[in-house]
Amino acid sequence: MDEPGEWYFDRQEKRLYYMPKAGQDMDKVQAIIPSVENLITVEGSLDEKAENIAFEGFTLEYNTWLYPSTKGWPEQQANFAHDPREEFNMHAYSLAPGAAVVTKMTKGITFDGCTFRNLGSAGINMLEGSTENRVQNCVFKDISAGGVLVGGVSITEAHPLKPGDTIENHIANKTGHDERLIVKNNTVTNNYFNGIGTEYKGSIGIVAGYTDGTVITNNTVRNVAYSGISVGWGWGFWDQGGRYKPDGTPDNETPAAYPRFPLGDAAVSRNNVIENNDISQCMMKLHDGAGIYTLGDMPGSSIRGNLIHDNVGWPGGIYLDEGSGGMTVDENITYNVQVDLNHNVREYTYGYKADHFVDGGSNYYGIKPGSGSYPSDLAARAGVQDVNGQSIIPIELNTLTAPEFITSGDKVILEGNFGEEPGRVALCGENGTVYLDRTSEHILSWNAKKILIRVPGGIVTGPVWIESASGT
Repeated sequence: MDEPGEWYFDRQEKRLYYMPKAGQDMDKVQAIIPSVENLITVEGSLDEKAENIAFEGFTLEYNTWLYPSTKGWPEQQANFAHDPREEFNMHAYSLAPGAAVVTKMTKGITFDGCTFRNLGSAGINMLEGSTENRVQNCVFKDISAGGVLVGGVSITEAHPLKPGDTIENHIANKTGHDERLIVKNNTVTNNYFNGIGTEYKGSIGIVAGYTDGTVITNNTVRNVAYSGISVGWGWGFWDQGGRYKPDGTPDNETPAAYPRFPLGDAAVSRNNVIENNDISQCMMKLHDGAGIYTLGDMPGSSIRGNLIHDNVGWPGGIYLDEGSGGMTVDENITYNVQVDLNHNVREYTYGYKADHFVDGGSNYYGIKPGSGSYPSDLAARAGVQDVNGQSIIPIELNTLTAPEFITSGDKVILEGNFGEEPGRVALCGENGTVYLDRTSEHILSWNAKKILIRVPGGIVTGPVWIESASGT
């Protein structure tokens, strides 16, 4: 160990060594070593779903996820990993990440007003047969993997097989899908995500794989390792019509690993709604993603009224990737992103042939707040809304904006959620802590989301703290 914050576990001595960070008093520090992976699992069966259970006001934290430590986790995308069953195409079978909460074969399971934080895995996985479940008014913060996952991404989740069936028989004899396995009509609404993918770089705030009727609305998603919201999967391989041939395969060869689903045998993806979300600070660790990212054909779907801004990676805005089709893109606002709308539908996919997206012509690309044409009313409808007159966003400091070299008199902007009533700002001074309270001439303005201060003399390098009026 040579840097503060590093640790080492001696398995023979059964002793944990830790190098403290600056300012940590180890006589007062609370140390937590998680041993449980799944905090809540709700699972029914094909013939009898687990139904109508509500979790309200729970705080779920401090789980672990041991699979990557014992077997590895070669991420493909969106924190899914390569499944050893797949020998030819990395997009046919994928392993879903671990999660603190898992639902399978469920109906009407609700998480309302819960807090998910300090997790060693993802937050919630709603997998096979999860229907009419709801995640609302929840906070997801400091999550090692993704926030909420709705639906898996393997070929048998694109085309759920009936008992005893095979992909080959399903195609040859048109046996149809097992409707009981479809992940359908689930809702993720009015949730706050901040600090997603702190350990796993491919993580996303909200992911929907092969699903029917997933509704993702009024969420605030910020500070994410990869994309903010991702819906769909498959790169066009498992949609009806499929790809004519896989990349790199000679025209006269089609390996058995690439079955072709005929027209009329569409994947289950459809009717997905991504509306009125506020998405920023995405792709903090990876590129080739966006505030909103899609894959595959999804008839009847919509991307509408979203506010997407201040994303660092490319392309950053709305990214309709391979095979994307069947969706309406309208009334979205994008600014401070590298590409507002990137449409990458390759040849040899059904989406390329038959079903492009529809751009309604009412998007606001590259228009920033303060501009005369900025749609303020539309922007105000994006992101989390108050619940019973109260914000669900926790008291927190997110960003500090200042000159690279700060001198006395410079202005510093602090952004986060501080409460309407002024508290005080604590800075490091030459002779100890310097407090700027409501009477200080150096606090120029204070509102719930932004504080503007003028730096007094005698300030030195060090942490900046905000103390809210409530004492937080």
